[in-house]
Amino acid sequence: MLLIVFLIVEFGIAFNHYIELANGVAAGARALAVARGTTTAYSDTLTAINNAAPNLNSFASPVTGQQITIVVAGTTCSAANQAGACANAFAEGATAAVTATYPCSLSVMWVTIPGCSLSSSATEYVQ
Repeated sequence: MLLIVFLIVEFGIAFNHYIELANGVAAGARALAVARGTTTAYSDTLTAINNAAPNLNSFASPVTGQQITIVVAGTTCSAANQAGACANAFAEGATAAVTATYPCSLSVMWVTIPGCSLSSSATEYVQ
């Protein structure tokens, strides 16, 4: 009976992390979609994700297994190119996509289930 309670709690925590990840990615995609004309689209998107998912580790300083991909009209954005190629890719109607992967830790009664990873993506049209 105790094992079932621990399983419910662990899966509840993992599901909460997934909901936060999905909300953060959606907020990031919305922020990216309205970032046309700025040179800080990448950092603004990370800020939106981190603000919408406060209980997850920050995507600004990722932990092992934590990844984020930000793409505008086929151009992958990063901190290094947010004022150059990324800023030039913004055109009204282009797609702005955010994909994030976050590690989860499922452990029940001192047994860790390996390979747990949460993933979410969202796509918006640039305004």
